[in-house]
Amino acid sequence: MGFIDRLRKPSGGKRRVEGRRPLRTLAIYVIFGAICVVFVFFGIIPNQMGFQQGGHAALVNGRPVTVADWLRVQEAMENQYRGQMEGGSEAQRKMQTEQIRLRALEQLIDSEVLSQVAQKMGLVVADEEVRAVLLQIPAFLEDGRFKRDQYSQYLAQVGMSAGQFEAKLRRDLTVDRVRKVFMSAVQPVKGEKEAYEKLNNVKIEFDYLRLDPAGIKERVVVADADVQAYLKSPEGLAKVKAEYEGKKADFFLPEEVRARHILLKFSDSTPVEGAKKDAKANAVAPEKVHKEIAALREEIAKGAAFAQVAKSRSQDVASAKQGGDLGFFTRGKMVPEFEKVAFSLEPGVLSEPVRTSFGYHLIEVLAKKPARQEEFEAVAMKVAKSVLQEERAQALSQSFKEKLATADKVAFDSELKRLKMAAETSGSVALTATYVPKLGQAENLMSKLLAEPKMNEWLNHPVASGGQEYALKLRSVKTEQAKDDFMKGYQGKFLSMRSASETFSQWLDSEKAKMKIVRGQDVMKTN
Repeated sequence: MGFIDRLRKPSGGKRRVEGRRPLRTLAIYVIFGAICVVFVFFGIIPNQMGFQQGGHAALVNGRPVTVADWLRVQEAMENQYRGQMEGGSEAQRKMQTEQIRLRALEQLIDSEVLSQVAQKMGLVVADEEVRAVLLQIPAFLEDGRFKRDQYSQYLAQVGMSAGQFEAKLRRDLTVDRVRKVFMSAVQPVKGEKEAYEKLNNVKIEFDYLRLDPAGIKERVVVADADVQAYLKSPEGLAKVKAEYEGKKADFFLPEEVRARHILLKFSDSTPVEGAKKDAKANAVAPEKVHKEIAALREEIAKGAAFAQVAKSRSQDVASAKQGGDLGFFTRGKMVPEFEKVAFSLEPGVLSEPVRTSFGYHLIEVLAKKPARQEEFEAVAMKVAKSVLQEERAQALSQSFKEKLATADKVAFDSELKRLKMAAETSGSVALTATYVPKLGQAENLMSKLLAEPKMNEWLNHPVASGGQEYALKLRSVKTEQAKDDFMKGYQGKFLSMRSASETFSQWLDSEKAKMKIVRGQDVMKTN
């Protein structure tokens, strides 16, 4: 039973930390990025053909971080940053997606670590505070009022009970409180709102160029003739074979199925992306829809073309245009009920009506590909090209860093021109921003730029951020104040705030070091 069903009495027996509106403290959001798990949850919309994942993405002192939570946070963060990720190259989008994937896991691990620290400290969030936040979640409001049915529908979509959701809410607010307690010790709160507003009005623009080998690798062009020559050398062939053996799992192709389907929705079924809003169509009872799709199955069994029936009747608009064809997919891409039938059918066999959260489906498998291991000979060129790119990227990365360190900026720019490596421009970014379009999380980059402000000149050393290294050049600082006044005044406040963030991160890392944390594949091996 959740808070909407009954208001529990305030918790007792544990120490509470009093303070000014602790759950709405502005500095928390400014300094730590405003992406606490609880606030990520507010924006979640389940995948259009998603599924509940089991298992653990990580363990923190034996307590699980579930795969389901990990996927939810990933999806929410991708939705949050989707507009900012548009416009970049495919390689940039892939890099940003990987950053979000790793950040989502670390965020959940950090949350669990802080939750355990809070438990040791005896920090408690009262029931009334959880209820107050719950009643203000925008996804559950209509005309400013909390709607129970919207809350219930959301819980059903993400597969959680009210008690489970509210427990997560309590934990995440407790984590937020730990941050506040820490902040009170390292950063004065007086005037923080005014400082934030002034900093938010300051916009900077800078050039950046990724200099770590992984970033340069994608820009290194390797001719097929060079790859073939590399494979012919004993040393090169040995390296390529070692790379293949070390990453053999990357060349294992799982079982795949190509299927097509027809979908008819019923009342309360989950909307499918691209579907038109049709209240009448979505108000049909499941029993009636079952009869309709059974009749369609009979038509197809008597000779009607599946593709034509799908185009005219299927309510999955995207696939209907393709005659219901979903293409090839592996396990874990569809909801369990759909997947079970698709992988059990033989090609050419038409399924009985299959009920899922989206409605009733008719499924026909068109083709199957068994699980298989790609042999070395089939991928040798691909692997060799990657190894050769990596070797050249390592050499280039070191060369670039040496040129920056010796302040040989002319040689640095000449090398960039020779390799046709153009720097990216951040665009106008507020000092309070924690995310730079096309770049990702970039607090450290901005801190270093303002710690050593030199207009239109590369910094003498690469700056690390998010496990990557960048060359940086400050292009402009725009503010209502004169630039010199800003540098003397709010630059100090900005760096102080960022310093507090770094101090918090160091403290959190020290707490994490005290705990046993197992991630990803290591967890799966221990289960």
